[in-house]
Amino acid sequence: MANQITIVDAIKNRRLFGCLPRFKSLDTWTAWLVVLKAIFGLAMTAEDLAIFQRHTGRLSPPLGGSKETYLIIGRRGGKSFISALVTCFIACFIDFSPFITVGETLAVMCLAKDKDQARIVFRYVKAILNHIPALKGMIVDQRADEIELSTGVTIMVKASDFGGVRGPTIACVVADEIAFWPSQGANPDDEVLSAIRPAMATIPDAKLLCISTGYAQVGALYDAHKEHYGKENDDILVWQADTASMNPTISQAYIDREIEKDPETARAEWLGLFREDVSAAFPLEVIEACIVPGRMELPCSPHVGRYFGFVDPSGGRHDAFTVAIADSQGKAQGRYNLHN
Repeated sequence: MANQITIVDAIKNRRLFGCLPRFKSLDTWTAWLVVLKAIFGLAMTAEDLAIFQRHTGRLSPPLGGSKETYLIIGRRGGKSFISALVTCFIACFIDFSPFITVGETLAVMCLAKDKDQARIVFRYVKAILNHIPALKGMIVDQRADEIELSTGVTIMVKASDFGGVRGPTIACVVADEIAFWPSQGANPDDEVLSAIRPAMATIPDAKLLCISTGYAQVGALYDAHKEHYGKENDDILVWQADTASMNPTISQAYIDREIEKDPETARAEWLGLFREDVSAAFPLEVIEACIVPGRMELPCSPHVGRYFGFVDPSGGRHDAFTVAIADSQGKAQGRYNLHN
């Protein structure tokens, strides 16, 4: 298919995505259409821009779209379906042939904590492709965890393993529920993303879409929110929204009852926020409040006879190598986060 068509055009076209039952009416998809316009660099109306500003903290969307997008959205907001829609659009409508060589595998990946979780998006992908005759005709082969298309793209479902994503050239990655991926240990979330990015480097229109309900104030999703949310002229887009804003078909009365039952859990489940009761032993904000910016060392005190030091080289994350020093009277003398 010609690559001039946009994803919004395809949604409005009754012979393409527009024939899907969920798009019978677009009245409840307004916020998601703005998300897609921001990701793919499409023009926005004044009403679109107001929605964009409300959920990104930015005045204007990234010029030409975003290569990396982090969506923090409440439960039942439509995340998995939209993830599948983006997957199908990129695999079917964008011509990547100028950027790949003969024999090269071009992949669109659905990643999650494990394959069972990743198959949720993958099932949506298969349903969309098989429901639309024009897209069904592109299917060359369907396997348990792969769909090969006539466009030269293979849609794959994989667990979030930084070793498993190496090899193929990647046109798109959907990282589903990334807030629940491991953030430490042998296979941390940021190592998986670091392994993905080089595989996307030769594809100009490649997309990394990390989409999740919020959870603990730690991990790649939280880091992206902290570093990029509300930042103007940033080509990394962070969108944060409650369930009702993205899916107004959900009963507000039901959401209100859930919030009343468990306000802290509801922060993440329905309000699109990060939980404050689930974190490391010492919350990041508390640790950062103890650090004097720019201080690299302190002189020994002549009034202290003995110092004690402790080193914690926790692997897998930035700023995770820590040194603490205290004197014999039990007064902390300093604490340093040593960057990797």
